Amino acid sequence: SYLFGNDDPDNFALRDITELAMSVSGDVFADRLDVGRVYRIQASGTFVDQTLSGGTIDVSTAFRAFNADDPALLPFPADSGTVEQGEFAINVITAARLIKGEFRAEAGSIGRVSVTGGQDVSQGIDADLLAEGNIGAVFSTGPIGASRQVKVWAGGTITQIRTADESTGDLVASAVASSVSVRTGVEIAEGIDRVDLVSSITGTLAQDSALGLLDLNGDSSINVLVSNLAPVPGIPNGRSGILVAGELSGDITIRGNLDHSKVICETLNGGTIITIGIRMTGVIVEYGRDLFVDAFSAGQITIGNGYTGLEGFAPAAYGEFTRGMTGINCPPVNMATTSAWWFETPDCDGRTWDSLIRVNALKGLTINRMSLETTPGNHKRYMPRVEVGQVVNLEIGSMEAGVV
Repeated sequence: SYLFGNDDPDNFALRDITELAMSVSGDVFADRLDVGRVYRIQASGTFVDQTLSGGTIDVSTAFRAFNADDPALLPFPADSGTVEQGEFAINVITAARLIKGEFRAEAGSIGRVSVTGGQDVSQGIDADLLAEGNIGAVFSTGPIGASRQVKVWAGGTITQIRTADESTGDLVASAVASSVSVRTGVEIAEGIDRVDLVSSITGTLAQDSALGLLDLNGDSSINVLVSNLAPVPGIPNGRSGILVAGELSGDITIRGNLDHSKVICETLNGGTIITIGIRMTGVIVEYGRDLFVDAFSAGQITIGNGYTGLEGFAPAAYGEFTRGMTGINCPPVNMATTSAWWFETPDCDGRTWDSLIRVNALKGLTINRMSLETTPGNHKRYMPRVEVGQVVNLEIGSMEAGVV
């Protein structure tokens, strides 16, 4: 166990000037690490007769970096990690086999976290990643949250979290079961909403403290609480939002907008609740067709009932957005569209191509308003649609332009 730069627990000055860069061919095991800034922690492992030895980073208590991002450098790059692209509190954490424990950027951002060893050896990311600032890219060739539901929480924006190869960007070939809690715009100590929501890298309100991409291959248990779901810079072309190639279970709460983005899965678990506080311009699609699902035990979707942040608090500017489902400038998508197309389609209107809810069954569907209008005076060409096999309780406050 090592306590870098802080033999005296009260000597914060020594801790804060300690900067760490470490690369080993074996493993990194520690009880606790306290430093000012991390440039890189790397456990690349070694292959002998095609067998991986080493490649694990395991911090049993916590790894903490206390410095803020360097404000003199470039704005937070979405797909970052190298020192040349900016100095964050934690720049790079990478391992071949496994990353385990808790990693905290107490006053800044995390650039890149990756497990790279390939599906045959990778045990994935079994670590909580917590940043008071932003989180850039999280890649794993194994599961994200294999033994428990891990936390990926940020005070600002999270660009992408993917079960994918870091070097190619391709999803892992075989399905892996993941379990992850994703939060943006939160105080990382408790995971509660922060009043002073950190602006995203774009400064666009609809993308403030957004999640850009959660991309998982395999049945996944997720718990999502984000300010916005939006295609922030740095995510791959054609992919944005929450994409699960398998069963999606758990709740999704978007305080503000699903903004030109999407929620796609093969099947929705019956207990899933999706809540969008302000506006939905995009799609929620369950591409595995089974119209004999028991609707009374199916999930629920609520759109436009108001900003779902702290009680009594919502950024005033959110009032400019239509509360409900809005129109889109893309023609309707054919019912027979294959599952692969949903994940890889080219951009149409922003990063989306329809304004659509297409699911097998719902216990409840509440939409405050269906309209062509996105903001006052701004109207789209094609109306929003709901295509559902069964729905028990349907409530639409104002249906100015829409199809059910």
